[in-house]
Amino acid sequence: MKMTFRISLLLGAASLLAVLSSTQAQPTFSTPVFPYSYAYCWSNATYVFQPVAVSSGGALSYQWTLNSVNIASTPTLAFSSIPGLAAGNSYTLALSATDNNGTTTSSLGLSISAPPAAAWTNYYDSFSRTGGLNGSQPDVDPAGGTWSATSDFTCDGSVCTDPVGANELAFLPFNPAVGHVYVLSCELNPPSGSTGNWEAVGYSIGTSPGQAVNDNGTWLLDRDSGGLQMFNGPITADGAASANYDVAGPTTFQVVLDTTTGDATTGWTVTFLQDGIVQFGPTSFGSSSDPNNNPTYNGIFFENYQVSGVVWDNLLLTDSVLPPQVPTTTVDVPASEFGLPYQTITIPYQAFSTLPITYQWQLNGTNVTNNARISGAKTNALVISSTLPGDAGSYQVIATDSAGSTTSRVCTVTVGTLPLSFNGVNAQAWTVDSMGGNFATNALLDNLLTLTDGNNSEVREVWFNNPQYIGGFEVSFTYQATGTPTLADGVSFCVQNDPRGLAAEVGAGGGLGVYGYPWVADISPSAELALNLYNPTGYSWNTNANITSPTQVAPGTVNLLSGDPITVTLLYANGQVAISMTDTVAATSFSTTVATGDLTSVLGTNKAYVGFTGSDGGYVSIQTVTNFSFVSLPEPNIALSATNTALISWSAQAGGFVLQQNGDLTTTNWVNVTNPQTLVNGSNVVVAPLGAQQFYRLVQPQP
Repeated sequence: MKMTFRISLLLGAASLLAVLSSTQAQPTFSTPVFPYSYAYCWSNATYVFQPVAVSSGGALSYQWTLNSVNIASTPTLAFSSIPGLAAGNSYTLALSATDNNGTTTSSLGLSISAPPAAAWTNYYDSFSRTGGLNGSQPDVDPAGGTWSATSDFTCDGSVCTDPVGANELAFLPFNPAVGHVYVLSCELNPPSGSTGNWEAVGYSIGTSPGQAVNDNGTWLLDRDSGGLQMFNGPITADGAASANYDVAGPTTFQVVLDTTTGDATTGWTVTFLQDGIVQFGPTSFGSSSDPNNNPTYNGIFFENYQVSGVVWDNLLLTDSVLPPQVPTTTVDVPASEFGLPYQTITIPYQAFSTLPITYQWQLNGTNVTNNARISGAKTNALVISSTLPGDAGSYQVIATDSAGSTTSRVCTVTVGTLPLSFNGVNAQAWTVDSMGGNFATNALLDNLLTLTDGNNSEVREVWFNNPQYIGGFEVSFTYQATGTPTLADGVSFCVQNDPRGLAAEVGAGGGLGVYGYPWVADISPSAELALNLYNPTGYSWNTNANITSPTQVAPGTVNLLSGDPITVTLLYANGQVAISMTDTVAATSFSTTVATGDLTSVLGTNKAYVGFTGSDGGYVSIQTVTNFSFVSLPEPNIALSATNTALISWSAQAGGFVLQQNGDLTTTNWVNVTNPQTLVNGSNVVVAPLGAQQFYRLVQPQP
């Protein structure tokens, strides 16, 4: 006798229509494809269809189809593996089971909807703590609440377990508000083969674990022997029940509380899901016209009743309709910023709100406005270009939305002096690193840098906090090494673009604080003038911390071991550096020029950290640097344009320079060029007409 097995599941259908006729010969389903007369699903459902087919006609084969298109040939099917599902659409899912005697087919209507947008986390708990749950705060809890829980709930660092299986409940304060959609979810893993009683998750009007059990609550229950049950009230009577499904292994309960709904007769609604499949609801209760009829929830909870070994994980409560709130500072302004004149200072700030945010920066309590040098006065990042002394002061930003305002902390901006030095306010803008040594003195006092102070195995690196333009520069300083009987090891003046930035450091000894030996990374990329005191004594110009090659060269009659102050000057331009040294006591001098190549290519940038390194080892010395001065020197370029004008350009990375012209070098009649200056590909460009002979220069006036 021929068998026909058909299930018609229509969206919103209240009844299940089935026409069954069978013979023993054809396959049958002892466990149905799906136990309900409908299937409303979230698009991110994790349900697994697990039908069981019985055959007396040999091996079974399976074919799943979606809208009559083959999609899988397996006995089970994960919802997440079904291709092409889109929220707002309906589909027909069918399974055919075939043996030697014939084929049985069942079909299911699917309605797909998008889950509520989880934009704000009220609570999240991964149970990453260890020990008892009672009195423990969740991983994320803006309200600052803690759990009230019976003692048998314990955490092992990743999950929460009830090993005893008595009547256990964990309660966490929570008060829902009108106009929101809350999604409470929790992963549950009941013991394999468990048949006793139930586990639950939901909301309660109680204020403690004892009240949550007996008072009005909204529950989704997993009764392993009786299926799922919903209680929209006290657990004093059986709630609505569903067929038993998907109770083996891990599962996720979801309870959606919608407080945006309601009319004159009905109020809030609650919907219950397991693994993203709607089990009950949405069910209305209460009244929007009578707020007293809506439950006054005081907490969320999870509970276990007489099932041993239940595991809970990833309890999450989200809100997809965010309340109006004053902006919250997420990344505050830095406590301080430092800049040299003509350089750029940026003050960042970040705030969060569910509403549009406007910003207003203030300096010493007065609103900042945008101008030719200042931008971002009404954004979350203030940029001060070509910094001047008048820009120093106390900066704050006010973040405002329709709910109110939040004011950042104060960022104190200090503007240094030119040239770059150790003097005055500039002294605060240096970072000191040290990988070894027992120093008795501070690295920096006004105009005095101490790199080693006479103890064994000392090393220091000192970097100016803001990278400087190094396409051309002039450096001068006074170096002095003292001590007895043998001086070691030496220092370097260094420009570097090491990935460690201000934290670039190496060990003590003959590496002079820049070469790291095999056990520590060199400071690289870099370029440095090394002054070596020990075996051999001399100087060298090096790149990438290669201070052992070329070999150190004695600087003429200038003796680095004399103990006298020695002035050192460097002038780098056009791929070469001019070096000069003078012993200020013996009045001996030395000068040379070294081909360096393009330092911007060596360092990979035209801006780099500037500083000094120094070290000693088994032999010691006191090594100091004073009278330090560093000035960036942009190289001007002149080119003839297609319109027969002169294009004069220089790097904009070296700020504060003014273009001047003079028609006769025998005079001092230098005047500022008034032609407009534009920024093109990182360079300042001035267009000058051709005519009488003119000479041009760049000067950097004191601000």
